[in-house]
Amino acid sequence: WIAGTFTLLCCLIAAAGAFSHSRAFAFPEVQRKILALLWMPPIYGLCCWLSLLYPLAAPGLSMVRDGYEAYTIWVFVSFLVSLAADDDSGAHVLPRAFCPPPCCGRKPPAKKFLRQCMIAVLQFVLFKPVLSVGDYVLTMVPYERASREPWVDRARLVVLVCMNVSVSVALTGLLKVYHATAHRLERHGPWPKFCCVKGVVFLTFWQGTVIWALTCSESANPFASKEMADAVQNFLICVEMFVASVVHSYTFSADEW
Repeated sequence: WIAGTFTLLCCLIAAAGAFSHSRAFAFPEVQRKILALLWMPPIYGLCCWLSLLYPLAAPGLSMVRDGYEAYTIWVFVSFLVSLAADDDSGAHVLPRAFCPPPCCGRKPPAKKFLRQCMIAVLQFVLFKPVLSVGDYVLTMVPYERASREPWVDRARLVVLVCMNVSVSVALTGLLKVYHATAHRLERHGPWPKFCCVKGVVFLTFWQGTVIWALTCSESANPFASKEMADAVQNFLICVEMFVASVVHSYTFSADEW
């Protein structure tokens, strides 16, 4: 019930923020993206809370959460570009102060630079759901068979490594987009917005990675089983999403528009 209380409060805060934006829908192209970002904590929280209530449905709910997570990253990048880009779709997004070292050759054109950043983010949008499906398939392997055949743990490790690489590349692309647009978005306070999205998506992922690593550790294992580790992760996310919804409501406030 504790996780459910935090999730309910999270949903109410997000609904209040969405309602305030709907009453001041002056910039629909931008505010539609804000609404998608505001609903990120409630969707995370609901999926984790339902996973606590119905453990058998947890793998499917995790896929839903991962899919929305990938969508959110793309929406946030589009949000930054929508605010910063001119009518020529980003030809001046690259700051003039950007100067690569001599070993990198000529400075890339602004559109090429933006395209490279978009590709770095888009690979996460595509690979995250695919890897999530792969993890779901591995989760469906019966425990007795998984304990006898080492390839299951190896496959899970491969999925985790691929996920870490994808997350790292996406974070690099997201950082580049942020630095390229921050000078044009000073009045919108881009840094808190960037921290909100990065915190929810990437920190929760690495939190889960640490918990998974502790589960696999033979020397110091604070969790009795993988099910206990998943329950701890889901409970922590329910609490964290309440905090995230409060921060989101201030960072993506409708008063700005």
